[in-house]
Amino acid sequence: TVSFTVKKNAYPVAISKIKDFTAGVLNNGTKTINVADVIFEDQYGREMKAADALDSINGVTYSLEVKAPATYATGTTAEVDSQSLAANATVAATTKLDVKPTANSSNTFQFILKAGSDVKDTKDVTVVSKNLDDLTSFAVKDIALVNGNVSEAVATALTVTGTADDGTVVDVPAAQYTVYGQLATNAGTASTISGKNLY
Repeated sequence: TVSFTVKKNAYPVAISKIKDFTAGVLNNGTKTINVADVIFEDQYGREMKAADALDSINGVTYSLEVKAPATYATGTTAEVDSQSLAANATVAATTKLDVKPTANSSNTFQFILKAGSDVKDTKDVTVVSKNLDDLTSFAVKDIALVNGNVSEAVATALTVTGTADDGTVVDVPAAQYTVYGQLATNAGTASTISGKNLY
């Protein structure tokens, strides 16, 4: 016997988190926050992806907006969907937020979930710029399982992060580090590390 409970369509009620978000960016770098990585929570307490949440649901259109800081750190600029975002301005975001912060600065943006014209939830997102010398420890993010049962090489990116004394985590650009090594041979086929990718 299988029982089903039919409930009303899920709709977003809150902004839960941003997938794999790190606040830090190296000086002179750009921090990109993709709308697709914003995770929402529905009325049943479950996670919703942006593709499902930002839509017309039950006759209501749900959208995401980004509000800039009241004032930027001098020299900081930001764009939403490749359009300039002025200080203290609020605009709808469908693709991404790009922030080019001043060296050694901190800027806080507000992500806003709206149902029609009603604000349902907000989430502050802070972008912090650090110098490479500020990073005191480094790590390689976990490497996802790669299916090797194919005739061609499958590549997965190696991602390095650095952490400053204040706990800020920075994604380190590939140009800033070198990967060395040859992985073990399996079933006669060697896996290699080359160009910041694992094959």
